[in-house]
Amino acid sequence: MSWKDVTVPRKFFELPDSPQLEDMINAGYGILAGRSDDDTLSRMIVKMPDGREFLVNDDCCWFYTDVQCHYHSLFGWRPFCSAEMRKLDFTTWSLGFIDQVSEQLQQYFRDTYGMQDPPPVGWMPAQFNPDEKHFMHKSPGQFYCNVLPDTQEWAFEEDKLNPGYHCFSRMGKHDLNPDYPLMNCISVTDWILWERDEEVARQYLPRVEQFLTILNTKRDKSGFFLFGPQGSQIEFAHGGNRHQASTHLYYWKVVSNLSQIYALFGQDEESQHCLQLAEDAHDKVSRFWVSDGWFISGFSEGFSRVYGNGRLDGSLSDYLEVWPNVNAAVLGYLDRDQCRAMADRFESIPQLVENHLTITNYPARPVEELDDDHGGFPPPGRHINGGWWWMHSGLALGMYTRGGHPQTLLRLEELLEDHLNRLSIDGYYDWGINKESQYKDLAGNEGTEFPTHTETAHSVGTAGAFGHFYRSLFDLRPTANSLLVTPACLSRIKNLKLKEPVRWGGKELFLELYGNGKLTKATLDGKEIEIADSQTVEILFDSLNEKSSLKMEFE
Repeated sequence: MSWKDVTVPRKFFELPDSPQLEDMINAGYGILAGRSDDDTLSRMIVKMPDGREFLVNDDCCWFYTDVQCHYHSLFGWRPFCSAEMRKLDFTTWSLGFIDQVSEQLQQYFRDTYGMQDPPPVGWMPAQFNPDEKHFMHKSPGQFYCNVLPDTQEWAFEEDKLNPGYHCFSRMGKHDLNPDYPLMNCISVTDWILWERDEEVARQYLPRVEQFLTILNTKRDKSGFFLFGPQGSQIEFAHGGNRHQASTHLYYWKVVSNLSQIYALFGQDEESQHCLQLAEDAHDKVSRFWVSDGWFISGFSEGFSRVYGNGRLDGSLSDYLEVWPNVNAAVLGYLDRDQCRAMADRFESIPQLVENHLTITNYPARPVEELDDDHGGFPPPGRHINGGWWWMHSGLALGMYTRGGHPQTLLRLEELLEDHLNRLSIDGYYDWGINKESQYKDLAGNEGTEFPTHTETAHSVGTAGAFGHFYRSLFDLRPTANSLLVTPACLSRIKNLKLKEPVRWGGKELFLELYGNGKLTKATLDGKEIEIADSQTVEILFDSLNEKSSLKMEFE
């Protein structure tokens, strides 16, 4: 079976010059808007006892919500979400605040788990499960990265795939996880910029600020964030104290968004303060960028050693860390030329692209970099040490798209085939080359509570990966007063009409592109408007009707 066998209820895109490409782009968009195989984002909707609905991680074993999965799955799709899906989006990220640490939760951890040093008040969790049926609920495991079992008893009867996983046996040894809460803060602030919802901003921004205040206590005298053993979900199971590139990148995006939100609602002093924070954060992120054109993974305390130098030359710690590079692309830290150069680099490394774009890092992080408590996990070339995950594959696709790389549409088609064949929802295989073998120990469980992954599984990561292509295709970036539109320059896309609206602040904007190359003319509702530069149009919110049409013409 191929993506060509998938049907959609209507045309979402028109590409009159390329009918086959039109079919492929419509099949991909159907993952959000509906398609015949029902392998869509909507399949992940779960209803809580109180009637509210939210998006769960997957439909086979991880019946909870992981905030980094939600970030990766909705960031790309958010501009195109229906009002109903935006509401689900809101409910999901807002549930990430249920277990934001309070004095009461601290005492619960002391009484229940014997924790002498619980997470600080204001820290945010990485996961949640509001129906209380599964293992991620009011557990220390919500706040730390690599929680190992100290018992073979089931955490809950429903969690036989994860015996004892929630039993926290590394108290005081592992540091807090900053990356997941920061990704949820990106979801919060991006959502507010798209919805322009002042009530939600007033409710949740103080809680975001509370978390950031606590996060900023984790800086050392250099001014950079410093986290101890296993204090990153991205560079998983690392040992020692580290300055991580990803953490600084996510922080930059959050405070940048906050500056725009405060400006949107007339809080000029707060906006200027966050703008200064964003400028400082931008400078700090640049410390992790090397002149050869990529981000390293991080530095040791004192900056005496580089981790993940990206050279692939046999030197110490020569692996290329994918996460900060692809996130920097879709979050807008990198410009289009840098995205193109990074995509070229990926194409020059077969291991990063031969399995349909891409694996977490290559080569593996050496064992000597891992924490003493890693217990052999993750082994080199598997899971989050060189395994294949939908999340960074989607981000990489966004990077290729923004950079206008000639292989972009091929990589899109490959991932559409993987999605159709349900080859994976995360990564437990050697260098990512055996997607079909995931969870083979569960074979034969069809029709049970835990069916075989490769035949029935679906996840928000799978469905969300493709959103990065569509958002990057137009490079849509909301600000306080305007929407920036910078279409990607893909040689096979000459003329394109988006028949579904971009939804912004209760208004709908329809997009049409003509030609390919330098931007020469733009019209909004039939009136010519100023072009910001040779690539970008800036649309003022107040210039839009309830329904508007933007036409952009290129050489």
